[in-house]
Amino acid sequence: MWEKRKVWVITAFLADEDEDGEDMGWSEPLVEYYADTYEEALEKQEQLLSGMDEFYGNLVEHCTISDEPEEREFLKRTE
Repeated sequence: MWEKRKVWVITAFLADEDEDGEDMGWSEPLVEYYADTYEEALEKQEQLLSGMDEFYGNLVEHCTISDEPEEREFLKRTE
């Protein structure tokens, strides 16, 4: 089942090349993360820009936070 929630969207723009100049060949050059509060969004943005993302490390060139929460659909968790 799906549920709609308003969340802050953090968009991370990924580097085209790795540290050795090799083309990364991304199918999408960006990735989105979601946060329930603006403070959480700022923390995620700081983590991404510091190279501490568990998947992309220091391959994030820059990132943005949405101007206001956006409505998105998420798979509802079942307990």
